Amino acid sequence: MTIYKLGEIAKIVGGNSKFTEKYILNNQGIYSVISSKTSNNGIYGCINTFQYEKGITISKDGVYAGTIFYQEKPFSITSHAFYLEITNKNVLEKYLFYFLKNKQEHIQSITYGSTRDSLTKTDFSDFVVSIPSLETQSAIIKIIEPKEDLFFRHKNLVRIDSEENTKKDLSILIKIIEPLEKQINAFDELIFSEQKSLQHYLNYFLNKLASINPSIFKNYKLGDITKIVSGNPKFTKSYIEKNEGVYPVISSSSFNNGVYGYINTFDYEKGITISKDGSVGNIFYQSNCFSINASAMLIQPVENMILEKYLFYLLRSKEKNIKQVFSGSVIKHIYPRDIVKIKVDLPTLKTQSAILGIIEPLHKKINLLKQKKKLLEKRFIYYQNHLIKEKIKDE
Repeated sequence: MTIYKLGEIAKIVGGNSKFTEKYILNNQGIYSVISSKTSNNGIYGCINTFQYEKGITISKDGVYAGTIFYQEKPFSITSHAFYLEITNKNVLEKYLFYFLKNKQEHIQSITYGSTRDSLTKTDFSDFVVSIPSLETQSAIIKIIEPKEDLFFRHKNLVRIDSEENTKKDLSILIKIIEPLEKQINAFDELIFSEQKSLQHYLNYFLNKLASINPSIFKNYKLGDITKIVSGNPKFTKSYIEKNEGVYPVISSSSFNNGVYGYINTFDYEKGITISKDGSVGNIFYQSNCFSINASAMLIQPVENMILEKYLFYLLRSKEKNIKQVFSGSVIKHIYPRDIVKIKVDLPTLKTQSAILGIIEPLHKKINLLKQKKKLLEKRFIYYQNHLIKEKIKDE
């Protein structure tokens, strides 16, 4: 293994400023023009001439300056990219590309600029590279090339310092990481499909059915069918720190089901919460014991008028309307007096129960799919960490 500075094994060639958007429009063709774009292999447009037959390009400006690409076909580069011309006969171009791609995050970290990040020739020339023998480089290329896309997705997990390490790490990617990745993606597709179905039914039952069959609905204000309970101001950050436990305190947080912290007591066994300060109008269903602080409210159904779970779905369908009744210009607030005025169409309890019979199984199925996906993600992270540890151990 020989250590070089990049400038010792390659010439860093700047791009041509003539390749502007106007130039490309006036000279359209089939040859790529590479710029600082980080998608589509850095291609900015196509013209009818080319500068280079193939090679390594690097974006030099922008948020992701330092992004490495390999151009398999003839191309040119704008002034927002570099081309690497190999000058050392002991360096294979494709191996250097894999090495730099493997170190891409490190390269991106040496960019600088007050308004727009930029990679300079000087800094890039000083970048340290490790080059094994030509035989090892060639062997590593043969291992990676058939699985290039997989390598690109998980480049930080693959050691390319020896044929043995590259083969071992890529084998784990192929046998374990890639199948897990496919399973996770399959769950994403299933979840998306089920969520689409759920949204269809929610939209139909909660928004359209009243106009199709008005006889089974009656119009109410939310104040007629709910009771709104304010949160307790004692549940401050300090209180939570002194009374740590397993029961959530719900606040105005818009994520993690509104959970702000955990204490050793609870006020309610289950129910519907809504954020009232800051990120207002976020509606969550709490299925386990909880409390609420002063930045949230509890919305309870009036008995024999509306079922709690139906109320939750109804409120979620009206979330946009609820978010629009806020007060305050700097910090937003929602008050019970504003929520109670919102009008809703409500069917009979029997109809509510029938609707829940369709919606709830879908909702439970989605949650089950998410749980299974989470287990796969944990396995995925475990094997990722294993590869990272192996890589760190060798550095």
